[in-house]
Amino acid sequence: MAKKKNTVDYRGSQVQALIEWANAWVNKDSFPYKNNRNEMKIAANWCQAFVASAYYAAGINPAYTSLDYASDARKAWGKNSITWQNGKIDCSKIPLGACIYSQCGDDTRGHVSLYIGNGYIIEAGVNPIRKVLLNNALSGRKYYSWGYNGNQQPQGSAVQKTTETKRYLGKFDVTAYCPCKICCGQYSSEVTGKPSKTSSGTTPKANHTVAVDPDVITIGSKLIIDGKTYYAEDTGGLIKGKRIDIYYDSHKAALNSGYGHKMCDVYIVEGDGTYSDSSTSFNLEKKSTATIPDFNKAEKVKLMELDKNEGLTLKIVHENVIYDVTELCYDSIQLVTKRKANPGKLTFKIARDLIPAGGVEFYEGDAVALMYDDVGLFWGYIFSKSRTKEQIITVTAYDQTRYLKNKETYCYTKTASEVVKMICEDFNLQMGEIADTGYTINERIEDNSTLWDIIYNAIDFTNIYTGKYYELYDDFGDITLKAVDENRLPIALVSDDNTLIDFSCKTDIDTNTYNRVVLYRDDEDSGTREIYEAQDTVNEMKWGVLQYTEKVSEGYTEGQIQDLCDRFIEIYNRVKRTFTVEDKGNPNVRAGCGIWVQIDDVGEAINAGAMVESCTHTFKNGEHTMKLEITCEEVVE
Repeated sequence: MAKKKNTVDYRGSQVQALIEWANAWVNKDSFPYKNNRNEMKIAANWCQAFVASAYYAAGINPAYTSLDYASDARKAWGKNSITWQNGKIDCSKIPLGACIYSQCGDDTRGHVSLYIGNGYIIEAGVNPIRKVLLNNALSGRKYYSWGYNGNQQPQGSAVQKTTETKRYLGKFDVTAYCPCKICCGQYSSEVTGKPSKTSSGTTPKANHTVAVDPDVITIGSKLIIDGKTYYAEDTGGLIKGKRIDIYYDSHKAALNSGYGHKMCDVYIVEGDGTYSDSSTSFNLEKKSTATIPDFNKAEKVKLMELDKNEGLTLKIVHENVIYDVTELCYDSIQLVTKRKANPGKLTFKIARDLIPAGGVEFYEGDAVALMYDDVGLFWGYIFSKSRTKEQIITVTAYDQTRYLKNKETYCYTKTASEVVKMICEDFNLQMGEIADTGYTINERIEDNSTLWDIIYNAIDFTNIYTGKYYELYDDFGDITLKAVDENRLPIALVSDDNTLIDFSCKTDIDTNTYNRVVLYRDDEDSGTREIYEAQDTVNEMKWGVLQYTEKVSEGYTEGQIQDLCDRFIEIYNRVKRTFTVEDKGNPNVRAGCGIWVQIDDVGEAINAGAMVESCTHTFKNGEHTMKLEITCEEVVE
């Protein structure tokens, strides 16, 4: 029997709470002592209090460890020494959430910070609190080791496996500088009489050091510019926004570098974010499995409450900054929803020339929200961007159900609603209303199937055996399962209505029409196969044989299997009628909802309920239209 693999991740753990607390105070000059905002500590003076407060806030160590404890910590953590490898600190044995101890001089109390993964630490003892590469922060220190505050290991802590990947940051204005007075002014070694130092305290090196805006690129980041590798170690008064200054040893070399305000593609090199030990695995970078649930809740509230969102509003959330890009859109905004195994898809274009200087930043994985007045139409994530010669950026985003393309193996005896909850919990997808489907599917095995297929197989079996059908969709960031008969809208499409732009009708037996059903199961003991069949011989003569074949699980009786055959025929032995209708837009309409259709000019009059199979909303030049594919099914007796 297939068995779901046992994976545990850091989401919801003490490690997550630890990192989120520490991240919240980056670039601040004080922090709440033991998470008490009434008692704020000055960042520059309290590295130990910062670490202890983070452990306290995350529920890891309720006992505050004082500054005097640092010397004892050094002894306790002595066996966990940090080594250098190929000129860099080896982070492969440092667990996420560990405290990094280093000694600057003879004072054995030294300095302590928090390791947050991918080679980065967050530290106080400086002003403001900063996130920086461990390799840069510890350069030149006397002693290094790691351990846990109060020797209390956070739940979810794990060592890191890192492989480098690069992420595109965009085009930057790249210039060159050297340590002379012309380039560095009062900070020049010519003025100070001391060896040159970067703002991060390192010694600048040609073909290595660059100056960046720390609000755009984190100090210590590894960058690729024009195919060469550099490190963000310095800052500058004129280096703001998307500008980078490359260091050279002499003014002549800087002048001859070719970097006189040259626009270059810049990439940041990152680890893959995957951590593991004998019982732990998670991915820090995938929005689907790491940051969606809490992120969804927090940011959706902001989007819905900060503004009244009158009319159409399109917003992008990048690193908790909300950008309203409605007025930057070029041409049209299009939202497409389709029934079954199709994620909601939002496509829009932004004219780069309309983006104000230092304005909007967005990357793959950033959240996107589309709203119409108080209706949340779409909440999803950017999956692709493309740019034309005219600098028109086309953005494609998908809702949360896009992650149901993942494959997995399950063996279960559950209802369809329990299957949905199981998958959402395993893949950390945010859930909304999940209807109780009632019917239990016995001993179902899904081997290396997409999550979409697993869920819809369960829904189809429920429909066949109970006659009740359910729709799965993303409702503004919440996976929702709702009975079709509870998803009907009080909306009618009428052919003589002035808002109806166009319509057409198609009938077919080509899609999901079957007049013969074969179900079977294998008896491993006897080596035989039991076959059960239902058919409509009249329609076989009319249409030819349209056969559906399915293997059933061991848990069904003969009578139940025969009932399944009969239900298949009852549901799928019919002519399918599809209408394509274009009408004035209604933000409440999406694929999977029911509406009423009254159209007279399609051969025979239609006056009946219909299912929306697909819905395309188009917003262009202040107008909102929708194009629907709807079905009215006629069951052949």
